[in-house]
Amino acid sequence: MLKSQDSTEEHPKVIFLLERSPSERDGQRFGIWNFQTAGYRVQFWNLEPLLTEIEVNHGGDETVGTHVRHFNSRVELCKALLQLRSRDTCVCLVGIDGSEAFTFRWLHKMFAKTAAGFTAMSAARTLSAGLDPPTSQVRLRLRDRLHHTLLTDASPRLGTLRHFMRLVLRLRPLDFLWLGTEVSNVNRLLVASTTRISILHSLDYDLVLRERHLSTLEENVAILLDTMGPLHPDFVTRNETYFAQSPESYFANLRAQLLRLSLSLGLPIEVAAHPRCPAGAFDEHYAPFVIHYQNTCHHIARAKVVIVTSGTTALGMAVALAKPILVALDSQWPHEVTSPAHMFAEITGAQTWQTDKDSPPSSVRNLSPSGAQRFIDAFVKYPDSPDTPFWEFVAEDLRRRLPGQN
Repeated sequence: MLKSQDSTEEHPKVIFLLERSPSERDGQRFGIWNFQTAGYRVQFWNLEPLLTEIEVNHGGDETVGTHVRHFNSRVELCKALLQLRSRDTCVCLVGIDGSEAFTFRWLHKMFAKTAAGFTAMSAARTLSAGLDPPTSQVRLRLRDRLHHTLLTDASPRLGTLRHFMRLVLRLRPLDFLWLGTEVSNVNRLLVASTTRISILHSLDYDLVLRERHLSTLEENVAILLDTMGPLHPDFVTRNETYFAQSPESYFANLRAQLLRLSLSLGLPIEVAAHPRCPAGAFDEHYAPFVIHYQNTCHHIARAKVVIVTSGTTALGMAVALAKPILVALDSQWPHEVTSPAHMFAEITGAQTWQTDKDSPPSSVRNLSPSGAQRFIDAFVKYPDSPDTPFWEFVAEDLRRRLPGQN
């Protein structure tokens, strides 16, 4: 668990606004340690009760290494925002997507009343089902340049129109916007000519930087990146309608195929559990294979071969660490699972194996160098962006630029 911090009110605050209660993983991914080291107090504000009408225990807790506060009313949230100072900073992870612009207008209007800094971050681009593979690196870069131009209000006419709409809707533009590799989905009304925009890399790339620094030695082992199959929360909430197989059938078949593959490759196979999988929860599903519930990037770094069954975000770490990647597919798996995997294979030239039709391969080839770089540029690290860890960059940004924090 991350170290708790001093409660002294003299320290400036960094507050993350979330749409759900944070997990220990969130504490690590959102760079709490970086902010604490830089002298900030960090808090998570959980807005889930306001979005779902489900009340959450009002009391704060320290389960992710920092204070978590739950809000059950908009009035309560507004009062809390008004109490913040100019030295404090809110990092909004709720309602930044353009498709949510009007749904979350009530939230963004509140920031017009607070003295705190109003900032946001957008995640890295992900592989999505149903999209044509972007086979041209030139097309990807042109698209991002277009979106970046739109974001920065390069057109005076667009800038004037957005300024007028912000006045009408009583919206305050962002002071800072930190982006992964996805720049296309940000609500344009929250971006003005005064917004400082930085396009960096995915949060997972910070883990890649750490493994490169540690120079982890490769071992004679293959690693499967678990995706939880029918038990992934996104499928469970949909009553598992996308999977024709039951969880028992899915994992029994997957284990059988992994045993075949292990014999063919001459490598033991271990499993890196999905980050949303509780520790110990999948031991029975993957027995007799060894399963690791933490440090996915470290296990990718030590692997000779990486095996994937869908477009998990951990693929970015495997590509950035230059691992041979085998894409395992099954005709019984739904399109929502196989489409991102096919997309990944087409972009990177990754080797595929149709488990229910083909014999398992005896070796796995490396990715196409140009394809791997194209994938990194589009999904992992924006071209020419700094190698500084994401939240270290953000903490330094705030220290240097926000009023009263120098």
